[in-house]
Amino acid sequence: MKINRATVLVGRKVVLVPYRKQHVPRYHEWMKDSTIQEQTASEPLSLQEEYEMQQSWAIDEDKLTFIILARPEGLQSEAGAEEMISACKMVGDVNIFFNPRHDEDEEDQDAPTQGKQQDLPQSMAFDAECEIMIAEHDYRRKGIAREALQMMISFVTSDPTPKASSPSDTSAGSSTADPDASSTASQDREIHCTLPIPFEWLTCKISLSNDPSINLFESLGFTRHKVSQVWKEVEMRFTSSDVTLVQQCHSSIEQGLFWPQE
Repeated sequence: MKINRATVLVGRKVVLVPYRKQHVPRYHEWMKDSTIQEQTASEPLSLQEEYEMQQSWAIDEDKLTFIILARPEGLQSEAGAEEMISACKMVGDVNIFFNPRHDEDEEDQDAPTQGKQQDLPQSMAFDAECEIMIAEHDYRRKGIAREALQMMISFVTSDPTPKASSPSDTSAGSSTADPDASSTASQDREIHCTLPIPFEWLTCKISLSNDPSINLFESLGFTRHKVSQVWKEVEMRFTSSDVTLVQQCHSSIEQGLFWPQE
């Protein structure tokens, strides 16, 4: 997605960076793992196909993706983007797919929402399907997946959307706008989901056998919506009214850094 192509998000344990060519070889190695393929419902691709996929994701306005880096203890927040990234280990990725709401879910569109885009017609309600993968085994069960999800949720629900200021941005506290946004905003708004979104649009689909992921999403305020025995997965939606969970998401991002594009 263009909106995050130069933005680095820094948390306590996690640094989120846009998915770039330099990440493809390691990502390709991860996706050879049959367990990861099963959990992510993915088919193995060639290295060239992975590079092509990375390029398509970078401009796909229906897919938002960040690579998850593990932030080592003692790494100071004063570090610049390049220094921060070089000191961190690539351990997984976090994604959101934006899909138009299906007709069968129309009854949910009338429910009260927090921070809902009032100017979007009901026909343009979206499901924001979240995915998280911690591919490096040594970095599981350490709170990294939880913080990465909280940061991603904050990114898509905050108004304005957190973005890093580029060196050329002289306005104090202002955000860097997508250089293509002004020319395409009106037509994209008619076709694609725009940020921020309400929490109630957040969904996920998880394998019924993946208890750790189900428990993680439940702890973040998601509840089981329906089960597909055919696909052997459960669909979950954010339904919590717990203000603390929302506040934890919005406080998960310590800062945003500008990372010049490739």
